Amino acid sequence: VSSLDVHIIVTSSNSWAREEFSGYETFLSPEACSSRYEAFLIDSINARNIDVFIPTIDSEILSIANAAPRIGQQTNATLLVGDPIGVEICDDKLRTCEFLRENGFAYPRSIAADDPLAINFVEEIGFPLIAKLRRGQGSRNLHTIENIREIERNLGRPDLIFQERIDVVNGEF
Repeated sequence: VSSLDVHIIVTSSNSWAREEFSGYETFLSPEACSSRYEAFLIDSINARNIDVFIPTIDSEILSIANAAPRIGQQTNATLLVGDPIGVEICDDKLRTCEFLRENGFAYPRSIAADDPLAINFVEEIGFPLIAKLRRGQGSRNLHTIENIREIERNLGRPDLIFQERIDVVNGEF
């Protein structure tokens, strides 16, 4: 790796990126949800003669996956991003668990908070359990639910899932 001629360029819609990534060339971009984002990437890739583009922020990966064919056609860059269907599954924590279950992998039992069977799920699993956003970055906004009052406050939310809490001794689940 040390023999590669690599120049890292960091783009972020957050102004703190210049401080966070000091030592790298950084510049501000529109947010990934902006209608200007795709054109910005194409212009930036072409202006800097970027050979490989690797999106690393959850909030931008799906946008880039959807735009990859157009970006690829309008630049000479290789985009290292998954196909939109796979990225969409990974972006939705409930769909990720369903994928894991359907393909024989270990997964935490999960249900959407707005599923009519959510209260039955809670009764079957018991407490404590986990409530977290279906979409979002990592474990942000993850809460341990300890009682039925906390469940009742969150039932019906289309943006939330309930999961069994799994305690793991050697690692992360």
